Amino acid sequence: MDRLAPRCHSPLFSGSCSAFGGAMYRLLGLIFAVSSMMALGGCQTSRKEVAAPQPVVTVEEEPVEVEAWRGVATEQDAQLLDALPAAWEEALDEVRRRYRRALAAEGELLDPETRLKRPAPAPGTYRCRAIRIGSRAARVPPWSVSRSGFCYVGVSGEQLSFASEIVGTRIGGYLWDVKEGDNLVFLGATVPARTKTAPPYGSNPILDWAGLVERTDEFHYRLTLPRRTGDNRLIVIELIAAPDA
Repeated sequence: MDRLAPRCHSPLFSGSCSAFGGAMYRLLGLIFAVSSMMALGGCQTSRKEVAAPQPVVTVEEEPVEVEAWRGVATEQDAQLLDALPAAWEEALDEVRRRYRRALAAEGELLDPETRLKRPAPAPGTYRCRAIRIGSRAARVPPWSVSRSGFCYVGVSGEQLSFASEIVGTRIGGYLWDVKEGDNLVFLGATVPARTKTAPPYGSNPILDWAGLVERTDEFHYRLTLPRRTGDNRLIVIELIAAPDA
């Protein structure tokens, strides 16, 4: 059989041509297989990886509850009530310089820190007086007290109303609950001359009043009215229950 197999006269290979062809076939097959794997690997590595979608968590914020009185009060009056602690401090600083004894005699009535629970006054008649503290003009003293008069707390539906007959401070309006529970908001207006009732709050900003009602003792309340304009910084109306009046 060796005589029939052709010889390959090559300095690189001394075997038969058939052996050479088989070796070459196997080599080419190996090269093709490796090339295919590299091509397949290249396709796989060039493919862009897509990240799996992440879960989305939605947090719903609870709506902020706006107190009823803020929906009625003008922006100016709401700011006035929010700034009431500073108005108290300024007014009392002025009074202490010249009227220290008079201030001390009023006790808890003019102590802004005195706020007892259950601030709503019972419907009925009250004996009242107005104390004006703090001054915006040099000609106006920072302390004055009115003569006593009568105030009235009524009920309109589920809301309390308030009216003052004090000379120089004839006002009327409604009392609004406050979330904290230690005071009520008064929103009202001046009673014009020769009339018996106040116009609706907000109908004439010049006549509007805003204040806080607080309880300072048993059957003893105060209505603090900060002022944007006028001679005095604060007007404090004292209310003492007078069921027999």
